[in-house]
Amino acid sequence: ASTHYGTEQDRSIAYGVIDLIRHGDLVLRDMGYFCVNIFGLIEAKGADWLSRLPRSVNATVNESSTLEYILGKSKSGMVDRNFQLTDDKKTVRLVAVKMNKKAANEAVRRLKLLAGENGKSVSKKALIRARWHILVTSVAKETMTAKELGDLYAQRWQIEIVFKAWKQSNKLTQALSKKSSYQHLLGVFLAEVLKLVITL
Repeated sequence: ASTHYGTEQDRSIAYGVIDLIRHGDLVLRDMGYFCVNIFGLIEAKGADWLSRLPRSVNATVNESSTLEYILGKSKSGMVDRNFQLTDDKKTVRLVAVKMNKKAANEAVRRLKLLAGENGKSVSKKALIRARWHILVTSVAKETMTAKELGDLYAQRWQIEIVFKAWKQSNKLTQALSKKSSYQHLLGVFLAEVLKLVITL
């Protein structure tokens, strides 16, 4: 394990995982760590990766079939096929599962609210994607089904939910934002970890 300043970008520290990867591993990445170069390094080690797809990353099957077009035409609520990440010219397996109506409407509402707070409008592309859970991966269909990939990533997402609730309920963000020594901040962090373990 290692520690980093909170101001460091996720992508800048994402390379640290490469030396830990072994053949046959499956590396789960959040969108903050999305980096095609790193995905290539993971694959070169004989390992696989799984990540959510950032809205800023475009994906197509061909020039006329964009991800948004295919999602809009889907009747089954499920897409599982190869796409090309257009900016990086990398072919990946993309798995998309449509949210239920309630969850989709809430996702769209949050998206519009955030855009409004920043004085922006929401693009049609963003509105289409907002109604879907979208993952990209190097894992072959023969190795894991779309459902298995979704279930696995959902387990990883629980970490984010717990950590967010943990920071809010214990005002950890406020504690860690104060100027202090490394030893003090590490002590605060470990004390909160211990509290979390005891109360779960």
